[in-house]
Amino acid sequence: MYDASRPRLRGVIRHDSYPWYVCEHDHPDPDAARVCSKNALAAIRKLDPEDHGLHTSDLPAGWCAYNKAYHGRL
Repeated sequence: MYDASRPRLRGVIRHDSYPWYVCEHDHPDPDAARVCSKNALAAIRKLDPEDHGLHTSDLPAGWCAYNKAYHGRL
């Protein structure tokens, strides 16, 4: 099966190599997605310094908790 749709470039923050948070922005290139992840990670570390995991309402704008059923395999 062939799908010609362009991939959606998203920022992903992983915890122990498993996707933990995902951005919902549409980035033009992989570098923009990396910058978005880097900025969000700094904000998350400030809000959750002990790495307990944040609720979706506490995440930076445009970020959500990873859901395998919705986000697929990242």
